[in-house]
Amino acid sequence: MQELAAVGPSFWKHALNIGRQRPCKSNRQRKRQKKSGGNGTLNGVAIILDKSMKNSLISYNAVSDRILIIHLDTNPVKTSIIQAYAPTTSHDDEEVEQFYNQLQSVKDSISPRNTTIVMGYFNAKVGEGASKRQGLGPYGLGVRNERGDTLLNFCEANDMMILNTWYQQHPRRRYTLISPGDRCRNQIDYILVQKTWDSSFIKCKTKPGADCDTDHILVVAKMKLKSYRKKSDNNPLIRYELNKLQESNTQTEYLLATESRFEALLDTCEEKTPEELWLGMKNIWTEAAENTLGKKKSMKKKPWISKKPSS
Repeated sequence: MQELAAVGPSFWKHALNIGRQRPCKSNRQRKRQKKSGGNGTLNGVAIILDKSMKNSLISYNAVSDRILIIHLDTNPVKTSIIQAYAPTTSHDDEEVEQFYNQLQSVKDSISPRNTTIVMGYFNAKVGEGASKRQGLGPYGLGVRNERGDTLLNFCEANDMMILNTWYQQHPRRRYTLISPGDRCRNQIDYILVQKTWDSSFIKCKTKPGADCDTDHILVVAKMKLKSYRKKSDNNPLIRYELNKLQESNTQTEYLLATESRFEALLDTCEEKTPEELWLGMKNIWTEAAENTLGKKKSMKKKPWISKKPSS
């Protein structure tokens, strides 16, 4: 089973592929994080991938400090996942409209052949009362508010359904947010999916007992999809003749090939993201190594079975 988790708000600054591998308490699996953050620390969204899904990642785009999208190579079709963090009630309607316009733009950029999932903290109450046209199931919670109408309009325009309102749960298990002091409980976090792919989902429910240090409740969905591992032949491991660095002439040549380029990169470091800086340094090292050291020739492996019959 492969897993991913969406986080928001993450309160991390700047957009970055962290690639940080942390042991998970439950199964000691490693996770890889893709995150999108602003210069402040109020917002930020992230998607944490199971290590086994790392090679299935096609691309990701940190659209803003409220929207992040990743594309996965899955079977039978590719999967696009959007993590969103909508403005809270303290923000005006104009900011909410800007958020949904940007979310719609990202949704429109996805191939119609892909499976599309939009999930996150929407700060909207859709309430009880099913509406198949708007993608609302019979297991909502509470009374719908204006932000709930906006979310349902988005679902209707994109032929999507709110997954966690379609699976039967007791009302005590439908809430996704506990207010400070446990004064009230609301359902404002949702998983949206294309109606055409609803049969790919097995279940969707909240996990109130999860220890994740937040007033939000985890919303978990299980889906029947298989991720592909990209063939490593497309990016073969390149080895260089590092032994040549023991020669003084080669050392001097390598330093000359890298020094000026590093100085030029440092002059523009304030304009670049950490990801761009890392790619710039990587290109300097690899190009200098290829020009001054050369690639190491691969040794042919001996056949594991002899052609001669045993006596």
